[in-house]
Amino acid sequence: MGSYSKIYVGELVWVPGDETNGFMSGYGLVVEKAVTKLDYCYMFDIIVLHGGIIYSPTKVTRLGVL
Repeated sequence: MGSYSKIYVGELVWVPGDETNGFMSGYGLVVEKAVTKLDYCYMFDIIVLHGGIIYSPTKVTRLGVL
């Protein structure tokens, strides 16, 4: 299920930023996690508060629990 399955609400994550995703690197707080079970896989949607903005990044790296 990949690294998204190990990320939980309330954890601090590292959000890598670059010009392709339009935001700066920094720490973000996971405020919501939705898991959708499909036929042969799971789809994860991680919502992160970062720099005063709430968004669903395409890549986050787990750092630890707040």
